[in-house]
Amino acid sequence: ASETSTHLSPDRQGVLVDATVCIGCRRCEWACARQNDLPRGELDAYDDQAVFAQARRPSSTAYTVVNRWPAQSDRQHLDLKVNCLHCERPACVSACIVGALKKDPRGPVTYDAGACIGCRYCQVACPFQIPSYEFEKALTPKVMKCDLCATRTLEDGKRPACVEMCPPEALVYGRRADLLEL
Repeated sequence: ASETSTHLSPDRQGVLVDATVCIGCRRCEWACARQNDLPRGELDAYDDQAVFAQARRPSSTAYTVVNRWPAQSDRQHLDLKVNCLHCERPACVSACIVGALKKDPRGPVTYDAGACIGCRYCQVACPFQIPSYEFEKALTPKVMKCDLCATRTLEDGKRPACVEMCPPEALVYGRRADLLEL
């Protein structure tokens, strides 16, 4: 058996993003910001489509962003949610020399700010450029990223905030095996 199959739970959780259903409403961005006490405006402010003028990356103040890609084939455009993918074998976890980033056997990649030494190797290692560093907080910076709402999902049995808020149900939370079948 591989290291992944012996370490990870067969019932591990994840989120399936159905880009064919996403309407670019950005409600997932707002829900994520609210859940994580990140800066956010009123919900109506997320109706602003001007943010789609250029591609955005998750940051220390926005763990989830939605980007819009130009028309391809029969679609007008493609809206796509971008956030941590909670990889099966996360490079950020491998690069973390103090174990501040961990792959929870139940699915999420989590972060322990108390263990972090600020080396930012995780940022360099992630092929998706997800972990962000709080450069603006000189004395108490942390690596910031989606943790799949670990407290909500693992301890409280709820769905991630982004999934719960998605009006067209473009986000589906559940067992990874079930999501792969879907």
